[in-house]
Amino acid sequence: MTEFSTDDGGCPALLADALASGLPIAVAAAVRHSRLLIPVVTAPEGALEMDPHDTCGVGDGMASVTFTSTDGRRALLGFSSTEQLLAWDRNARPLPQPGQEIAATVLSAALDALIVDIAAEHRIALQGSDLRLAAAVPSPWVGVLMDTGNFLENPYDKLARIAPKTVYVQAKTYFGGGEWYTL
Repeated sequence: MTEFSTDDGGCPALLADALASGLPIAVAAAVRHSRLLIPVVTAPEGALEMDPHDTCGVGDGMASVTFTSTDGRRALLGFSSTEQLLAWDRNARPLPQPGQEIAATVLSAALDALIVDIAAEHRIALQGSDLRLAAAVPSPWVGVLMDTGNFLENPYDKLARIAPKTVYVQAKTYFGGGEWYTL
């Protein structure tokens, strides 16, 4: 029995909550503990020989997909569910992998980002420190720092969304009847 043999292709609950928050840091923390689906597609004739730097390929006429933006940045695509993967490409096949391992692959392949659910309204690109967090060793002792100073307008829904992933809170108070101060 494989690690994902009982996977029904749905979005893991932790990842669904993080994607709903729209916060890259919450998505990064959830990716560390979730399964993502890498799209595998049939490679066009000769395409596998075209990019000798591609370390994310699958082989045997199949390939994973890297996205290249108009400014040259490259990203690996990951999907939260088969529904999201098929919304992007009905011919793609899911390759389930631990999210932490996918993020680590993005870093080792010197790609710029991991794009989660590229065809969805909630799509999010993990890059920089968020990507490094997602690639970190999965541990219940590593989580989100809830810095209340980062949620100045309508904070309560946003704070509630990241609360389950929070391991430390930095609370800030502002004088002036609830108005924040300016420098």
